[in-house]
Order: sequence, then structure tokens, then C-alpha cells
Amino acid sequence: MKKIGYLFILIAYIIVGCAQPNDTVIDKLTIEKYILTEHYTTNIDATSNNIFLLEENRGINFFSANGDTLLYHLYDMPDIQLNDPRFIAVSENRRKLFVSDVSIAPNSIAIFDITNLQSPEWLINITGNTSSVDYLRVFDNEDIGAEIYWTNTNELVYGYYDENWNPGNTFEFPEIEDTEYLEGFDVTEDYVVVAARQAGIKVISKDMTTLISSLDLIGEAQDVRIYNDHAVVALRQEGFAIVDLRDEQNPELVTIEAAPEFLYTLDIENDYAAFSSHAGGVLLYNISDIASPEFIGQVSKDNIGYTYKVTMKNNKIYAATRKGAYIIGIN
Repeated sequence: MKKIGYLFILIAYIIVGCAQPNDTVIDKLTIEKYILTEHYTTNIDATSNNIFLLEENRGINFFSANGDTLLYHLYDMPDIQLNDPRFIAVSENRRKLFVSDVSIAPNSIAIFDITNLQSPEWLINITGNTSSVDYLRVFDNEDIGAEIYWTNTNELVYGYYDENWNPGNTFEFPEIEDTEYLEGFDVTEDYVVVAARQAGIKVISKDMTTLISSLDLIGEAQDVRIYNDHAVVALRQEGFAIVDLRDEQNPELVTIEAAPEFLYTLDIENDYAAFSSHAGGVLLYNISDIASPEFIGQVSKDNIGYTYKVTMKNNKIYAATRKGAYIIGIN
């Protein structure tokens, strides 16, 4: 049955690839490519040359950056099966793929060597503080390897991988209840900023030992990215906030921008902030004017489906949706 399912993906992809949709312009956004997947595409990451799509209950698909070529379907390997992956993150420089999967006992983060994209190699599973991974990110560090951060209920966990797994510190937020668990985060050279739903944002030291500051915000802080010493925070029903972190011990709210849809995950490249909006599709803002962000455009659910995750690379938005994955160009 697994082989039949994988064959379906290949056949369906060929059909969709041959029947290229006409470029659809929504405001200043253009749908450049639609990638059909058998199940919902719930997570996505991109490097300069490749796209990695997480299919619900189906594993990971490796594609070329333009979405034209399916390179590999990572699901059933001799050492490991990915039956229920939830989060993925790629270290581009280290050529490593990190996958949180709740079907592995115990719940783990699997690491793969993807030097050869058509023959990935499973390396190890990270266990410990992995029972409830809610968000996962990887950052390339030239000195030590791939730095890995994830949230686990009310904990932020850190480690790094060079040729071995090196566990680091775990920072616990005991004041945050299980029902208000941590969401997205971003990392700078000096600190980590964490979105904590109704608890606003938390700023902790890079060594994961000290809570530097907190800032309450309206709405529910879902995700955060750093932009020019400012934090851009998705606030679900309240749009998004921009917070001045030039003095990280005393964060100051600059503005809260109302949005026509609920906002969840986000990514930033250059002066653009892209948001996933679940039932609202994808929204894009120009944030070069910190005090007055400009709404650029929206690709609605009617065009691309219910949207889980966005990431940005090379002036394109990559969106994971219930219809599959989309590559959206910025005009």
C-alpha cells in the first residue's frame, strides 16, 4: 500500500506539473507554482536550491527550488519510519534535516544527512524534552554546527549537532500553564524571543539561563521574527505587533497593526513579512516603515486553501496548505 500511495504522488505530480496553472495575480502576489500532495501539506522549509514539504501522515517530500522536480519521498527507510511527522527544519550549510515525529517511540526529533538528496541517511533520534514538540527551528553556526531549538509545552530546549548530538540548556517557564504553551520564537546573537500566547513575548539570554524581560500584548502571540532589532509578533485575532528590542531589558511596543484575517506563523525576508492565516490564506506586508507597515496583498483560501505555514526564500513565499504547497512570487 505504501508503494501504491507513493506511485499516486508521482502520477498526480506529473499531471499537475504538465497542466501548469495560469499565473494568478492577487494584488502584488503571483502564484507561480502549485505542488499537489496526497495529504495535507502542514509544514514547509526551503533552502536556496530545494523545498522540503511535510505531508500529514505521509513523511517528507524533497523538491527542486522551483517545484518542478520531485527528488525524494522520505517515509519508509530501513532504520526508521516517519508515520506522523509534525515539524521540519533544514540546516542548509550542514546539509541536515530535522524531523519531529510523534509516531516514533518515544517521541523524538530524527536527524537525517541530506548531502545526497536522492539517498538521505538517517543518523540519530534526539530524545529527552521531546514529548510535545510545538515548534522547531535550526540555525547554522559556522563554529559549532547546526544549532537546534524547540519548544516543548512550557520549555525552550537547545542543542547542536556537528558530527554528534550535543544537548544544551533547557529554559523552563513555570508561570506558563500547559494550556498556554509556548509557540514560535527567533534567535539573535544575544537573546531568544519567544511567543507565549496570552503571556505575550519573553526575552531570554542566548545561553538559556536568564529571563531578560517580558512584554504583555493583546491577542495571542503565535510566532515572532526579528527585524532590525525589532520583534514582529503574529497576534492571531489582533493582527501583529512590532516591538522595539534595541534595549532588550526594556522592550517597547511600537505599533499594533490590525489585519483582515487571523495571523499565525510568519517569516521575514528583506523588508517583507509574510503571514499564514489558516482560513485567510497568505498575507504580505512591507515593514520597512516600522511605525506604519504597508499591506501589500493577500492570496486567499479560495486560491490556495487553508494555510498552515509560510517561509520566505529568494523573494518568494512558500506556503503549506491543505491543497498542497504553493510558490508565490512578489511583484
